[in-house]
Amino acid sequence: MGKEPYYGIVGNGETCCLLSPRGSIDWLCLPRFDGEIVYSKALDMQNGRSFAMRFFTGSKELKRLRTSQRYLPKTNVLVTELTFDGVRVLVHDFMPWGERALFRVASLEGTGKKLAVRITLHSDATNSSSTTLEKGVFYSKRAFLGLHLFTGTTIAVEKNKSATFAAAVVYGESSTEVARTLRRIAALDPVLELSRATEFWTNWTDRGITPVFKNALHEEVFYRSLLAMKLLQYKSGATVAAATASFPATPGRLENWDYRFAWVRDNYFACRAFLLSGHYEEAKKILSFLYSLQQKNGHWKLPLYRIDGSEPAEEVILEDLHGPHGEDSIRISNEAKNQLQLDSEGSVLTATYLYAMRTRDLAFVQKHWPHIQAAAQWVARNYSSEEHGIWEFRDRAGHYTYGKVLCVAALDAAVRLGQLLGKNVSRWKNKRDVISREVVKRAWSSHRKAFLQTYDGDAPVDISVLSLADFGLVHPKDRRMTTTVALIEKKLVTNNSVKRYENAFLPFYLPTLWLASYYLNVGDKRRASTLIETCIDSTTDLLLPAEHFDPATGTQHGNFPQAFCASVFVEVLLHYHTNEAPFGRILHLFNSNLSSAKKLLLFDKDALIRGSGGV
Repeated sequence: MGKEPYYGIVGNGETCCLLSPRGSIDWLCLPRFDGEIVYSKALDMQNGRSFAMRFFTGSKELKRLRTSQRYLPKTNVLVTELTFDGVRVLVHDFMPWGERALFRVASLEGTGKKLAVRITLHSDATNSSSTTLEKGVFYSKRAFLGLHLFTGTTIAVEKNKSATFAAAVVYGESSTEVARTLRRIAALDPVLELSRATEFWTNWTDRGITPVFKNALHEEVFYRSLLAMKLLQYKSGATVAAATASFPATPGRLENWDYRFAWVRDNYFACRAFLLSGHYEEAKKILSFLYSLQQKNGHWKLPLYRIDGSEPAEEVILEDLHGPHGEDSIRISNEAKNQLQLDSEGSVLTATYLYAMRTRDLAFVQKHWPHIQAAAQWVARNYSSEEHGIWEFRDRAGHYTYGKVLCVAALDAAVRLGQLLGKNVSRWKNKRDVISREVVKRAWSSHRKAFLQTYDGDAPVDISVLSLADFGLVHPKDRRMTTTVALIEKKLVTNNSVKRYENAFLPFYLPTLWLASYYLNVGDKRRASTLIETCIDSTTDLLLPAEHFDPATGTQHGNFPQAFCASVFVEVLLHYHTNEAPFGRILHLFNSNLSSAKKLLLFDKDALIRGSGGV
């Protein structure tokens, strides 16, 4: 697609690293996603640390002519191709799932005269300013790491012949653990490990549904998004919002947030995408994790949690790192943990209902029925509270439309789940209907002829008001919704890319894809296609999304890669390539009866695989 290379990502379910097109490790947190930042050059090119691979012939460093990256199909095995004068290098990077190691297997092929290529590995995250690495434990200031060389570092390269270099970087929580891992790693065959990693990922991908895509690029984006989401899921089930911290969302400004945490809302969207794509085990792990966090009163106290379920530390600003444009507000942890957000209960209960519809696992619903009851009761008592909204405004609380819609969704999901279990849920049904009418009335501005971000009649228009249609409070073709979308098009859309709300600075993948989903719901596939293509064209060369983007250049802004955006890519592309929206069909049950809901439990999975729309 002619895009400038950005970063590839590999991971093992505990942490992940960003690998530059130059072949260096430029982001790595240890021992977990939310751990110590060991390599940070992807954020701060001047002061950040990296782990570099360099190529010499004699004392002269080879000049790099070209570079590119790609993934092996349907895997998270990253291939970086480096072309030098006289040699082409293919570096295969992968982290075996559950293994505290990064393998680097390089194939060197001569393109000219015979050369003796010497490979050196350098880390500037050591106790000295820069270190050429040898075997053994090499770093113990912020984390414990070690290096094993499977081959020699001087490789004889001949024209049209390949030779292999292989190494593994391991980590642990003590030098003893690292030494033990190094001994075990030494007995492995790196080429065989590459084959096993490839097989692991292709097997995982194949466990889901196999939709029929008429567009090969759409299919590639679908699988790349799913694979990125899997990389961001911790063994507890928690899915981090992104792999990075404080990558500036807007160049030169203060919006630099730590996203290495599990937001309830983001996990809900990940759960949706996993369910719709047939990866039920990942979805169940998310739900189990979320229910483990619920308070006895039914509420999720925090909007975000550490990946082990604990509360994040207080937010601090780092003094030794800066952003790529000189930003000096590089934050670790996230103050949003102290906010009230009313969408959490609706997110979890809706995800539970979707899970029941997809899997028919009513035993899971029965197990968590006390949790569902408690959440519904909390919503019924607290839905009228002011909160900080889906976009987590730090300077103001209010009555945000999205949060109120999710309160309705929480009660509706509790009603539907209760009906499936034969429970008496009339009290929640009545409360749901009362709140639904209130939200529709108070979110509407007769002055602006639109549903707005908050109940204030002069509030900004906000893409999140499309939730009124998504959750069935207002029909997508209702005149009030169509005039709202007209205002969204006028105020939020530039170059077929969409901002979150009025006065936001940059487009965002999420709202652009949400607007595309709306148009799919009303049958305007042409407009939806334009918005989808803008998003795809704006992803990186590896089809990965950050948070914000510049549609003119494809430049990424914000933390990367973003699970929220990847999950909506999965959902919208499924919607686009099937006759009906699975999410919409499951949730639009306000006017249906219990028998309709039970019929949905008997959906034909094979129909969805064939691309006929499924449920």
